Amino acid sequence: MIYEEILPNSFKIIHEHIPHSRVISFGIWLREGSRDEPEEKSGILHFIEHMLFKGSKNFSSKEIAKITDRLGGEVDAFTSKEFMGINCKVLDKNFEKAMELISDIFLHPLFLDDDIENEKKVICEEIKSVEDDPEDLSMELFFMNFFQNHPLGRSILGSEKTVKSLKREDLLEKHSSTFISSKTFFASSGSISFENIKNAVDRYFGKLHFSPSSRNISPPKFFPGIFYKNKKELEQIHIVLGFPAFSQKSKKRFPFFILNEILAGGFSSRLFQRIREEKGLAYSVGSSPATFLDCGIWTIFCDTNKKNLKEVMDVIKEELEKIKDGDINEDEVERGKEHLKGGFFLNLESSSSRMAYLARNELYHGKQIPPDSFLEEIDKVDLKEIKEVAKELIDFQKLGIFLLGDLPKHREIEKLSINSGV
Repeated sequence: MIYEEILPNSFKIIHEHIPHSRVISFGIWLREGSRDEPEEKSGILHFIEHMLFKGSKNFSSKEIAKITDRLGGEVDAFTSKEFMGINCKVLDKNFEKAMELISDIFLHPLFLDDDIENEKKVICEEIKSVEDDPEDLSMELFFMNFFQNHPLGRSILGSEKTVKSLKREDLLEKHSSTFISSKTFFASSGSISFENIKNAVDRYFGKLHFSPSSRNISPPKFFPGIFYKNKKELEQIHIVLGFPAFSQKSKKRFPFFILNEILAGGFSSRLFQRIREEKGLAYSVGSSPATFLDCGIWTIFCDTNKKNLKEVMDVIKEELEKIKDGDINEDEVERGKEHLKGGFFLNLESSSSRMAYLARNELYHGKQIPPDSFLEEIDKVDLKEIKEVAKELIDFQKLGIFLLGDLPKHREIEKLSINSGV
């Protein structure tokens, strides 16, 4: 059963009671992410995420590490483009101690100067590690080019320049203005009763400062075309293609999800079968639907040898054209639906994933959507809807392409642009 309550200071609690479990997963979630940051302070939320573990009002960094291990569970903080949080998963008998620790490091980080300078070096190394991972780098550079001059196109980590420029007063100001009751909430799933959850949350977060707040975000403008970066030391060329798609609130996201399964979402999908199984042109090929608050993006990705590049692009174009023209059958729709539903429900087997599901419903919809409703929405989609969404999504004039690797000459690259014909 799912319970919801708002404390007098507007701090919201969402809890799913699972009586047969011996585990509790909980998190404090922030209704801001990297897209909410000004350009000159990009990466500041990710920096704060790191600093939460560097010492708080009641615990040193070493004590935080020791207590985390002693709890025998998992503690994790994260930053995404649209939200941030810190999560904990422990045996139910350790919940109170875990709450004491997590609330203190979330609400009362010290932000000591020496720790800040040291963490700048750590995060700059993290930024460099992306440069060494061609799959991460190609996707990041694709976003940067497709979402030009928009926060969604920036790295969550920030840049070395913005990270090095951050000062203690920047972190303190961001923390005090953002980590407030109107921008944060508590989500949990596990064996503890709602009454005990509520009492603990009220004790630690009931006095959290409230300030009226609104979210000032704007949808991006998309920049189609072909972009590339030459890295001659790479053995493969990393390809990312993307179309503008639907937001988290759009009903069209359900046929969109099924369409993604048909194109490259599983082993039986078209691109996996043709590019990998039939032609042996690549090991890694897939597609992914990303849905944000006010927009979405459909990415297709593949890594291949330089000599196979044109053939891979030809196959991708051919399959996209077939789908756009309505060449979709009932059998692959049913396979796509079952694969999608199976993955969704298998992912809800753990208390931590169920807690995250509660939180994402709150962040994107402001209400709880029962998992069975997702199943119903998928089952309701028919072949006609999928064909209509395919026709709308697959617009080659809106397609963005990014290539990374030991690339052919500029003239040859331009010929690969699907939206100008191959």
